[in-house]
Amino acid sequence: MTEVDDDFRFYFGAASGSSRKALRQLEEPHVMLNYATKMNAPWGSIDRLFIDSGGYSFMKGKGEYGTSNAVYLDFIAEHEPEVWALRDYPCEPDVLAEHGRSVRDHQCKTTARHVDLLDAADDRTLPGQPVSVLQGWDVADYLTHLDDLRDRGALTDYVGIGSVCRRNQDATIREIVLTVADALPAGTDIHAFGVKASVLRFPDVRAALRSADSQSYDFCRRWATVHERDGGSDWRDAAYHYLHQRNEILRLIAGDADASGEQTTLSEVHA
Repeated sequence: MTEVDDDFRFYFGAASGSSRKALRQLEEPHVMLNYATKMNAPWGSIDRLFIDSGGYSFMKGKGEYGTSNAVYLDFIAEHEPEVWALRDYPCEPDVLAEHGRSVRDHQCKTTARHVDLLDAADDRTLPGQPVSVLQGWDVADYLTHLDDLRDRGALTDYVGIGSVCRRNQDATIREIVLTVADALPAGTDIHAFGVKASVLRFPDVRAALRSADSQSYDFCRRWATVHERDGGSDWRDAAYHYLHQRNEILRLIAGDADASGEQTTLSEVHA
């Protein structure tokens, strides 16, 4: 498949067997793999691999990472991603409520974990570019955490914005992205974790970001399966929703121009 854009990269997440097979069969070049999932090893056709630390998955279950920093860095060394996230502690309200923590608690834990990982990484020759992750919930939170990371020397050249995978909050997410972009040092690349395509309809948001990711296409498949609305558990169903989302992203990046020349259909897929 062709690149989405030379200046903007959109990574498709693979967190289920069906989504993995769909992305593999359709040879999607930009893939984000979640370290927390059981099937987290990449396949050969990925051109640009982003490894996410799986913070939300770990926090929802145990409230803490289930492996050591050393084991995580071993995983990075083995699979050689182009980009990889430092371990963070998400600030979604459901995660905080489950463990009786505050946004500030998770910001402090994220900062400490980043410092430890970067110190450990300095003692090793690791592939790819590490991404520090800003955590918070409202705009002021993210600016506070940005100052924390900068003060501790844990603000990398590529910075991710976490906890922005939210429903019906496009305006808020836009404000967060633009405010963070303005506050970061010039030349810093920015990644938005788990943003919806609807947020990318704003040209200023696209201009502020270097990359973004989503696995919402797989959530759509699962929702359709549960509600028996043109969905199923076969990888082809995941492929259908993936292609729909990918073509939507292409249209957005093209400025709503006709992207039909870049589109792929299931008729091109062979089992």
